[in-house]
Order: sequence, then C-alpha cells, then structure tokens
Amino acid sequence: IEVGDELCLMSVYEDITERKKREAALQESERRYRLLAENVSDVIWTLDMNMQFTYQSPSVARLRGYSAAEAMSQTLDKALTPASYEAAMKAFTEEIEKEKLGQNDPDRSRTLELELTCRDGSTVWAEAKMNFLRDPNGGAVGILGVTRDITSRKLTEAALRESEERFRKLFEESPIAIQLYDSKGDLLQINKSCVDMFGIVDIAEKKEFNIFKDPNLPDDAKRRMSRGETAKYGHIFDFEKVKEHNLYKTKKSGFIYVDVLATPLGLKSDGTLKGYMLEIEDVTWRKRAEEQVHLLMQQLIKTQEAERQRLSRELHDSVAQDLFALKFGLDTAFDSWPDVPPELRRRISTLSEVIKKSLKEIRDLAYDLRPPGLDHLGLGQSIFQYCEEFSARTGIDVDFAAAGIDGIRLDSDTEITIFRLIQEGLNNVKKHAEAKNVTIRLVASFPKIILRIEDDGKGFDVRARLISAFKEKRMGLQSMKERVNLLQGKMRIKSRRMRGTKVLIQIPYVGRHDE
Repeated sequence: IEVGDELCLMSVYEDITERKKREAALQESERRYRLLAENVSDVIWTLDMNMQFTYQSPSVARLRGYSAAEAMSQTLDKALTPASYEAAMKAFTEEIEKEKLGQNDPDRSRTLELELTCRDGSTVWAEAKMNFLRDPNGGAVGILGVTRDITSRKLTEAALRESEERFRKLFEESPIAIQLYDSKGDLLQINKSCVDMFGIVDIAEKKEFNIFKDPNLPDDAKRRMSRGETAKYGHIFDFEKVKEHNLYKTKKSGFIYVDVLATPLGLKSDGTLKGYMLEIEDVTWRKRAEEQVHLLMQQLIKTQEAERQRLSRELHDSVAQDLFALKFGLDTAFDSWPDVPPELRRRISTLSEVIKKSLKEIRDLAYDLRPPGLDHLGLGQSIFQYCEEFSARTGIDVDFAAAGIDGIRLDSDTEITIFRLIQEGLNNVKKHAEAKNVTIRLVASFPKIILRIEDDGKGFDVRARLISAFKEKRMGLQSMKERVNLLQGKMRIKSRRMRGTKVLIQIPYVGRHDE
C-alpha cells in the first residue's frame, strides 16, 4: 500500500490455537492407540473394502507365528482355513449389503469364531469382533477387528461335548436303569433300561414325579441325599403301589427287588446341588436265589435238629440204658459167688469202669445233641447249666445272666435255636479266641429277644474271617447267621485285634407271658 512516498505492510493474524491443540491431541491419541495396539495380547487389524489387510498389530506374532509385516502381506484366504474363510466372507457380504441398505447400527459389532492358520502349519481358534471404519460423513471405508485366542476354550468345549456324548451314550446304553432329577428332586430324564425294567408306558407330569415324594425311598436315604451324600439302599418295587401313587403308567404287575444308588451331581456356583442321579439294578434273580439258599439252609437246620433229637433220644433211651444195665450186671455178677478169684473180680471191675466212662460220654453226646433240660428246666436254666459245664471243661470263665426269659413262652424251635447260638458262640471262643472270660446276656424285652456274647480274646478281622470261612467251608459264624435268619432276626459282629469280640443278636418274638 502506497502512502505518499512510503510503502506500508499490513498483516492478518488468525488464531489457530484450537487447531494446534486438536492436532496435538490427535497425535497423542494416535500414539496411545499405537502403544495399545502394539502391546495388548489381542491382535488388532484393519481391512480395506477390498478385503486387503492394512494393519496388523505385533501381537499377531504370538498368535500365528508371523510378523506384523508378513501377516499384512497375506490375503484373507491364506490367513484362515477354508471353512473359516467362507464364514468370514459370508459375514462381510451380509454386513456390506446391510450397509448399502442403511440397516447397520454404526455402534454394533459382529463377532465370529474363526480358525487361523499358523506359520508351523497348525491352526488356532480366535474370536474376532469386527466393525466398520467410517469416514467423517459416516461412510464405510474399511473394517476394524480385534482377534482373541480362544483355542483353549474351544478345546475345553470339544472335550465337554465329547464327555457329554460319552455320558449320553453310557446313559442310553447302560444295562442299569438310570433316572436324573433336578435339585428339587423333580424327574428330568430316564434311560431305555429304566423304561424296560419298569415297563413304563408313560411318565406322569414331572412336577408330580418327585424323588422325595417316592414312598419307596427310605427316610434315611432322603436325609442323606438332601445333605448331598450318596445313599445306597434296596427295596421291593411293588408295581401296584406305584400305580396307586400315580408315578408311572406301567404295563407290569407284581413286584421286583431292586438295589438303588443315589448320587449327588455336584454343586452349582451358588453352592446348591445340581441334582441327583439314581442307578437302579434289578436283583430279583439274585434275591430269589438267596431266598432259595436260605430256605434250603433253614430246612437243613430244622432237619438237623430233628435228627439230633432222634439220635439223642436213641442214645439216652436205648444205648445208655443198655450200657447201664450191662454195668449193673457186671457190678452184681459175683454177688452169689463169694469165692471168685480176685484177679477175675479186678478184670470185671475194670470192664465196669470202661462201661461207666462210655456211659458218661454217651450221655454227654446225647446232651449236646439235645439238652434234656430244655423240656424240663426251661431255656434260662438249661443255658446256665451248659455254661457251668463249659467253664469246668475248658477253664474259660463264663458269666451268664438272663432277664425276662423265664417269664415268656417260646416255641421249641426258638428255644433250641437260641441254645445253639450260645453253644456255637462258646465253641468259637474255645477254638479261636484264646479268651479267659466270656460274658453272655440274654434279655427278653418285647418285641425282641436280645443276646450278647462278649469275650476278652485276641479278636479278628470280621470281613476277612467271613470271606476265608466261606472259601474254607467253615460254617461257625455262617451257621449262627443262618440260625438267626431262621428266626427272622439280625446278627452283628464287632471285633478288634487284641480287643476281643462282641456278637449282638436280636430276635423278634410273638409270645405271651406266663400268668
């Protein structure tokens, strides 16, 4: 501008402080982004709209074994397995079509599970979250993705699926009936063996079919299951009662014996049970075989007792009487001949002593076969007398006491069985226990008779003894057990090495007291 002879310079200033701040902020943001992208374990990548990589974060080397530069130079079909490439292209095509139609939410990302190829020829599974990169006008100019390694999760899921498949196959093909219940005890599922075992036509409403309402489930088993414990029990499954309780619609009738194992299915995250599994085995054939064996054993015991009674009577009434007569004849043979030589008298006297000894042995044998006191003295006194004689014969002190026995009337089978139990128990003590003292208590307290035999001997391993006795065909304890079963009672044995043995027997009785 000319002013007179002088030139003037005019300047115009524009405030660009905000722009510089924005540029600095952008540079800082880009620096932070690059720092984040280059240090996170996830792989950050970008694609242009032609599906060519424009960026790969350095973490791709940890995931696939390729450097970022090598990964960027790869085409998408080389970075993915064929199946994953096809899935990715399908997803991209769908998203691009939505973009063209204006149906895409700019803030929405899409997630795919893709299998990536690695430098060493292996593959890894990754979860890829993707969204469009947009220009200032909102138009799509590329794709931003974040890939996370999920190989371990996929392996776990595969193992879980394989485990579930094995369980499903085991569940369906198991010869044992299986029932699954939820944490409340409501039925969820049953297998084919369960259908076949119970002849199920239809299952009632699941809310009606609750294991804790099942009348066949013992109270103790219900308590154990509710505490998350395993419960094992057996019972007779009566189909008519099942129909009454409307648990099943079944085409079967009668009953079967079953053994049931109820197992908790673990805990949920909140600490409550996931549910229950019941494994049910039909043991009818085994139970009937056992019943047949028990029936034969009991019949054998009854026959044995009858034969013992017959032999005892024969020995006492015939052989013993004949021997007594013979002894009496020998003792009085020379009463009319005072001049008989002394040598002959001594020989006759010796023969008389032999007969006397034989007579005692026969009477002892007859007593063992059938104690005559049972018919005359009663059970309590007969046992007391036997214990006294046992102590005198063996040197083992026996402390016997009875309460309530003399006040009730028992049938002869019950009396002889109780006597035999004590007799067998004392014989076991004599043979095996090396005891010095035995305590026997016999108590009648309606509706049970309780017998306890306790010694201070060397004790034994009960389970091992029962197994070895079975193998070696020794019938001491087994004979006692069968005699108890004959009276529908229960027998329990407790023993510890060098701590002695206790035998506890409970026998139900239906009798009346003497007036």
